[in-house]
Amino acid sequence: MTGLELTPTAHSVGVPAQAAGADWLTVVAWCTVLAGAVVALVLGIVMARRWLYEDHRPAVWTLQDLRDMRDRGELTVAQFEHMRARVIGGWTAEPEDDAERPRGDPG
Repeated sequence: MTGLELTPTAHSVGVPAQAAGADWLTVVAWCTVLAGAVVALVLGIVMARRWLYEDHRPAVWTLQDLRDMRDRGELTVAQFEHMRARVIGGWTAEPEDDAERPRGDPG
């Protein structure tokens, strides 16, 4: 043979001896890059899921908060009754007038 000698080993049958040593370094390097990419992808997914599923709603008052505001005179009785109904009924109650209806809602 001319040039490179072939040395049969368990991992490099038919591969030139000089290339066999460099191949495993390339494989290890690419495996490291792939593992880093997978870790970065998983971290990105975890962070995106946390951001998507965190509670973006404003804090809701408790009935005791509403009673205290009514007692201090910060709410009228009508406001207190309306807000109490919203707290008890949750946010599933239908808006009473068009001013409270979200834009784009045909109802």
